[in-house]
Amino acid sequence: MDAASTRALALAGVLLALATACGAFGAHALKSQLAPERLQLWDTAVRYHFFQALGLLAVALTLRLIDDGTGVPRAAAAGHRGQRAGNGGPRSFR
Repeated sequence: MDAASTRALALAGVLLALATACGAFGAHALKSQLAPERLQLWDTAVRYHFFQALGLLAVALTLRLIDDGTGVPRAAAAGHRGQRAGNGGPRSFR
């Protein structure tokens, strides 16, 4: 296993836990302290943080699949570098 994918998985886990903690903090501790528009701003920020952490998790899992050889082959993941328009590749126009 690649160290980069392991670090990315660990970081994604920490960020997801932080997003969950921030969401719970906003729902319980800040609910009575903030005005509704500020609470909505907090909720939006936590939601964006959560989506970013999920994106990092997806990238880390994809890296792990590619590195283990069980996922998409490296040539396919690289975007079919050898195929150019006009040589019979999927993007050629005839």
